[in-house]
Amino acid sequence: MIISDTRKFIFLHNPKAAGTAIRQTLKDHDTRGDFFWGLTTGSSLRRPVDKAHMALEDMRILFPGDFNLLDQYFVFVFVRDPLERLVSSFTQYLKQNCKLLNYPALPRTQILEMLGDFTRNELTPDRIRHDVNFRHFMPQHYIAYCNGKCKADYIGYLDRLDSDMKRLTSLLKIEPVASESVETRNTKADTLLNLHLDIPPAIRDIHKRLYEADYLYFNFSSD
Repeated sequence: MIISDTRKFIFLHNPKAAGTAIRQTLKDHDTRGDFFWGLTTGSSLRRPVDKAHMALEDMRILFPGDFNLLDQYFVFVFVRDPLERLVSSFTQYLKQNCKLLNYPALPRTQILEMLGDFTRNELTPDRIRHDVNFRHFMPQHYIAYCNGKCKADYIGYLDRLDSDMKRLTSLLKIEPVASESVETRNTKADTLLNLHLDIPPAIRDIHKRLYEADYLYFNFSSD
């Protein structure tokens, strides 16, 4: 997350949707000195919270003053096709938790089988909402919505990053960002970028139930 008090904007950092790359391009406008980065104990919630990828409901509880700025500043977020994001989140999980596993070298069928087992056995509504170890799997609507209300004034889409970034910088009245640099940073980790096309129907069905609101709120096709 970035809050710019001088430019009066807030960037809501949605995990696995070019968020880190976009954040890097906007960091000079961050007037909070990287405050919204890293973990906080979240004592009032009795669980750790990742300030960078924070659900708005958690922000409302932990940082009510900054939460109120969502109604005063220009707020934006980028979102991504939910199945593509699942694959990207899964590979991130493997990199962080299975460091000895060279997953890009594994057969495609084996990765799909691992992803299926993981989706069936590890992803639950409570875990993807509250477990900081599963923060990259958090449904995207928790980043942009609170109590059923969208707090974002502008929603960009990863699959049209170039045009949406140009429009965004125009709205923010800041220097245009080189979208190629954003794309390069964003896709380095996504070595299995098209794996989502081969996810079996049974796993897709589980995923749709878990992320139903994302498909609905951001107009993604679930076919």
